[in-house]
Amino acid sequence: MGISWVVTIGLVNLVLFIAGIVWFVPRERLKEVWVGHAEDWEIFRYLLMIFGVVVVHLVEVNVVDPLVNSFVSWDFASVVVGIEDSFVVGMVDFWNPLVVGFFVV
Repeated sequence: MGISWVVTIGLVNLVLFIAGIVWFVPRERLKEVWVGHAEDWEIFRYLLMIFGVVVVHLVEVNVVDPLVNSFVSWDFASVVVGIEDSFVVGMVDFWNPLVVGFFVV
């Protein structure tokens, strides 16, 4: 997996991020931010934090993880999947449709 995948995934995430802002933020608020407060960093603090988390996650998954796996010569994903599978199967016994509906809706 080359660096082109990182760029592609990063651009797709950026487009989805911008589409989410346009979709969820009221238009009046967007106009207010772009016209009157573009220099106010307080408004963009949370957006920059979300964007930063996405960038760090993409770099870790696409660059750091393959390097660490090649250095260690063992992929830990199978261990994590084994733990998650047994944990999820055990938790299914405790599911209650009313509680699941409460947290899903």
